[in-house]
Amino acid sequence: MNSTCIEEQHYLDHYLFPVVYIFVVIASVPANIGSLCVSFLQAKKENELGIYLFSLSLSDLLYTLTLPLWIDYTLNNDNWTFSPALCKSSAFFMYMNFYSSTAFLTCIAIDRYLAVVHPLKFSFVRTRRFAFVASLSIWVLETMFNGVILWEDETAIEYCDAKKSNFTLCYDKYPLEKWQISLNLFRTCTGYAIPLVIIMICNQKVYQAVQHNQATEDAEKKTITQPKQAMFARNLTLRQ
Repeated sequence: MNSTCIEEQHYLDHYLFPVVYIFVVIASVPANIGSLCVSFLQAKKENELGIYLFSLSLSDLLYTLTLPLWIDYTLNNDNWTFSPALCKSSAFFMYMNFYSSTAFLTCIAIDRYLAVVHPLKFSFVRTRRFAFVASLSIWVLETMFNGVILWEDETAIEYCDAKKSNFTLCYDKYPLEKWQISLNLFRTCTGYAIPLVIIMICNQKVYQAVQHNQATEDAEKKTITQPKQAMFARNLTLRQ
């Protein structure tokens, strides 16, 4: 007997997650549509950052549109009532969002790093064409890495002794198969760990550059202000 059919063990999950998902759908759909419009206009103005933001918003929107299916799945006590194809598609867009959004956030962090720390260098990287190629490459690579979900059977029918009936799991089968373990380890390292390190380094360098510029401005202000104060005191002394 699978523990997913024991309602007492998942009572909180079956009611908390749908409520959270509903709020996410209500807030995320209009927000991402608005972000798509704004970022598209920014991209048309030769702003490379707009392309990354457009891709990030599109990735979030595609995943958000699958949340109603997961809401139904959770409310039915982890029983998938739709077709196996919809299960595959939902899992595909879910993982696509997880890893592609991390990649686009990394691109944004690198772009801001180059703009603040090296404003006169690597100008070819901070172009709309480069941003388009980078975004397209991310979409293609993530589709290839996550495409295996579309080829494997992600549903499993199990019998629940507590309810004396069958229930269908969607991408919720344990223990994981060997290919799933290898794929998850690879995606965790390349899709989360490495981008996280890059984002942290870029943000730290940007912070240091901003602090340095602020310190330089303060020093320049003192350099300009002190001679003026000295001249004012000298003139005041001469007048006396």
